Amino acid sequence: MKGIKWQVLGIDPSARKLALTLLHGEEETEPTNLKPYCFYQPFPGTKFDTSHITIGTSFVHKVVTQLDPDLQFTTYAVIEGAVVGKGGVWSTVSQTYVAGAIIDTLQRYNIPVQIVNNSTWKKVAIGKGNASKEDIANHIKSMYPTTEFHNQDMCDATGIALYGWDKEVINGRRRTT
Repeated sequence: MKGIKWQVLGIDPSARKLALTLLHGEEETEPTNLKPYCFYQPFPGTKFDTSHITIGTSFVHKVVTQLDPDLQFTTYAVIEGAVVGKGGVWSTVSQTYVAGAIIDTLQRYNIPVQIVNNSTWKKVAIGKGNASKEDIANHIKSMYPTTEFHNQDMCDATGIALYGWDKEVINGRRRTT
Protein backbone atom coordinates (compact mmCIF):
# COMPACT_ATOMS: atom_id res chain seq x y z
CA MET A 1 0.00 0.00 0.00
CA LYS A 2 3.00 2.32 0.29
CA GLY A 3 2.77 5.19 -2.14
CA ILE A 4 -0.98 5.05 -2.59
CA LYS A 5 -2.40 8.54 -2.83
CA TRP A 6 -5.32 9.23 -0.54
CA GLN A 7 -7.69 12.09 -0.21
CA VAL A 8 -10.30 12.65 2.43
CA LEU A 9 -13.02 15.27 2.24
CA GLY A 10 -14.45 16.64 5.48
CA ILE A 11 -17.78 18.35 4.98
CA ASP A 12 -19.67 20.59 7.40
CA PRO A 13 -23.08 21.32 5.85
CA SER A 14 -25.89 23.52 7.06
CA ALA A 15 -28.98 25.16 5.65
CA ARG A 16 -27.03 28.44 5.25
CA LYS A 17 -23.53 27.38 4.11
CA LEU A 18 -21.20 24.58 3.19
CA ALA A 19 -17.60 24.17 4.36
CA LEU A 20 -15.34 21.51 2.88
CA THR A 21 -11.73 20.60 3.66
CA LEU A 22 -9.61 18.31 1.53
CA LEU A 23 -6.64 16.45 3.00
CA HIS A 24 -4.45 14.47 0.65
CA GLY A 25 -1.21 12.60 0.89
CA GLU A 26 0.26 9.15 0.96
CA GLU A 27 -0.54 6.48 3.50
CA GLU A 28 2.55 7.19 5.59
CA THR A 29 1.80 10.94 5.80
CA GLU A 30 1.24 12.01 9.39
CA PRO A 31 -1.83 14.20 9.95
CA THR A 32 0.30 17.12 11.14
CA ASN A 33 2.19 17.01 7.82
CA LEU A 34 -0.96 17.26 5.70
CA LYS A 35 -1.93 20.54 4.06
CA PRO A 36 -5.62 21.30 4.49
CA TYR A 37 -7.33 22.82 1.46
CA CYS A 38 -10.38 24.66 2.76
CA PHE A 39 -13.37 25.78 0.74
CA TYR A 40 -16.45 27.70 1.81
CA GLN A 41 -19.73 28.29 0.05
CA PRO A 42 -22.31 30.54 1.71
CA PHE A 43 -25.87 30.26 0.49
CA PRO A 44 -27.82 33.39 -0.47
CA GLY A 45 -30.65 34.83 1.58
CA THR A 46 -31.53 34.48 5.21
CA LYS A 47 -33.70 31.36 4.95
CA PHE A 48 -33.25 27.96 3.37
CA ASP A 49 -34.64 27.41 -0.10
CA THR A 50 -34.13 24.63 -2.62
CA SER A 51 -31.57 26.66 -4.58
CA HIS A 52 -29.17 25.93 -1.72
CA ILE A 53 -29.21 22.26 -2.76
CA THR A 54 -28.21 23.12 -6.33
CA ILE A 55 -25.54 25.57 -5.17
CA GLY A 56 -24.14 23.03 -2.69
CA THR A 57 -24.00 20.13 -5.15
CA SER A 58 -22.45 22.32 -7.87
CA PHE A 59 -19.85 23.48 -5.37
CA VAL A 60 -18.94 19.90 -4.39
CA HIS A 61 -18.78 18.85 -8.06
CA LYS A 62 -16.41 21.74 -8.81
CA VAL A 63 -14.12 20.95 -5.86
CA VAL A 64 -13.96 17.20 -6.59
CA THR A 65 -13.27 17.59 -10.31
CA GLN A 66 -10.80 20.48 -10.01
CA LEU A 67 -8.64 18.89 -7.35
CA ASP A 68 -8.55 15.41 -8.83
CA PRO A 69 -9.85 15.71 -12.42
CA ASP A 70 -8.95 12.13 -13.33
CA LEU A 71 -10.12 10.73 -9.98
CA GLN A 72 -6.73 9.07 -9.43
CA PHE A 73 -6.74 9.27 -5.64
CA THR A 74 -8.34 6.75 -3.32
CA THR A 75 -11.00 9.09 -2.00
CA TYR A 76 -13.33 9.05 0.97
CA ALA A 77 -15.73 11.66 2.29
CA VAL A 78 -17.03 12.25 5.77
CA ILE A 79 -19.99 14.53 6.36
CA GLU A 80 -21.26 15.76 9.69
CA GLY A 81 -24.76 14.58 10.49
CA ALA A 82 -27.41 17.09 11.48
CA VAL A 83 -27.38 18.26 15.06
CA VAL A 84 -30.92 17.51 16.11
CA GLY A 85 -32.71 20.31 17.93
CA LYS A 86 -30.05 22.99 17.42
CA GLY A 87 -31.70 25.88 15.61
CA GLY A 88 -35.11 24.22 15.66
CA VAL A 89 -36.76 21.50 13.63
CA TRP A 90 -36.66 23.34 10.30
CA SER A 91 -32.92 23.94 10.66
CA THR A 92 -32.34 20.21 11.16
CA VAL A 93 -34.61 19.25 8.26
CA SER A 94 -33.06 21.72 5.82
CA GLN A 95 -29.54 20.65 6.82
CA THR A 96 -30.45 17.05 6.01
CA TYR A 97 -31.74 18.13 2.57
CA VAL A 98 -28.38 19.74 1.78
CA ALA A 99 -26.39 16.83 3.23
CA GLY A 100 -28.45 14.24 1.33
CA ALA A 101 -27.91 16.01 -1.98
CA ILE A 102 -24.16 16.27 -1.31
CA ILE A 103 -23.97 12.57 -0.44
CA ASP A 104 -25.74 11.77 -3.71
CA THR A 105 -23.28 13.96 -5.65
CA LEU A 106 -20.27 12.25 -4.08
CA GLN A 107 -21.69 8.79 -4.69
CA ARG A 108 -22.12 9.64 -8.38
CA TYR A 109 -18.30 9.86 -8.41
CA ASN A 110 -18.13 6.51 -6.56
CA ILE A 111 -16.77 8.27 -3.49
CA PRO A 112 -17.79 6.42 -0.32
CA VAL A 113 -19.39 8.68 2.26
CA GLN A 114 -19.63 8.26 6.00
CA ILE A 115 -21.96 10.32 8.17
CA VAL A 116 -20.46 11.14 11.55
CA ASN A 117 -21.97 12.86 14.57
CA ASN A 118 -20.18 15.85 15.97
CA SER A 119 -19.09 14.34 19.28
CA THR A 120 -17.47 11.37 17.50
CA TRP A 121 -15.34 13.43 15.10
CA LYS A 122 -14.43 15.83 17.91
CA LYS A 123 -13.23 12.95 20.10
CA VAL A 124 -10.97 11.56 17.35
CA ALA A 125 -9.74 14.82 15.80
CA ILE A 126 -9.58 17.10 18.84
CA GLY A 127 -9.32 14.53 21.66
CA LYS A 128 -12.45 15.72 23.41
CA GLY A 129 -15.98 14.77 22.33
CA ASN A 130 -17.54 17.84 23.90
CA ALA A 131 -14.94 20.28 22.54
CA SER A 132 -16.24 23.83 22.24
CA LYS A 133 -15.98 25.84 19.03
CA GLU A 134 -13.07 27.70 20.61
CA ASP A 135 -11.33 24.39 21.50
CA ILE A 136 -11.74 23.20 17.91
CA ALA A 137 -10.45 26.43 16.37
CA ASN A 138 -7.45 26.57 18.71
CA HIS A 139 -6.52 22.93 18.08
CA ILE A 140 -6.90 23.08 14.29
CA LYS A 141 -5.08 26.41 13.97
CA SER A 142 -2.21 25.14 16.12
CA MET A 143 -1.92 21.97 13.98
CA TYR A 144 -1.87 23.97 10.75
CA PRO A 145 -0.44 27.42 11.55
CA THR A 146 0.25 28.29 7.89
CA THR A 147 -3.33 27.64 6.76
CA GLU A 148 -5.85 30.45 6.85
CA PHE A 149 -9.12 29.41 8.42
CA HIS A 150 -11.51 32.23 7.62
CA ASN A 151 -14.28 30.98 9.88
CA GLN A 152 -15.29 28.33 12.38
CA ASP A 153 -16.94 26.20 9.71
CA MET A 154 -13.58 25.70 7.97
CA CYS A 155 -12.05 24.58 11.27
CA ASP A 156 -14.94 22.15 11.77
CA ALA A 157 -14.61 20.77 8.22
CA THR A 158 -10.89 20.24 8.86
CA GLY A 159 -11.67 18.37 12.08
CA ILE A 160 -14.16 16.19 10.18
CA ALA A 161 -11.50 15.50 7.52
CA LEU A 162 -8.99 14.56 10.24
CA TYR A 163 -11.52 12.10 11.62
CA GLY A 164 -11.83 10.61 8.14
CA TRP A 165 -8.04 10.46 7.70
CA ASP A 166 -7.78 8.57 10.99
CA LYS A 167 -10.56 6.11 10.15
CA GLU A 168 -9.84 5.53 6.46
CA VAL A 169 -6.09 5.96 6.00
CA ILE A 170 -4.41 5.35 9.36
CA ASN A 171 -6.73 2.62 10.58
CA GLY A 172 -7.62 1.53 7.06
CA ARG A 173 -11.04 0.02 7.62
CA ARG A 174 -11.88 0.13 3.91
CA ARG A 175 -8.54 0.28 2.13
CA THR A 176 -8.57 -0.50 -1.55
CA THR A 177 -5.94 -0.46 -4.27
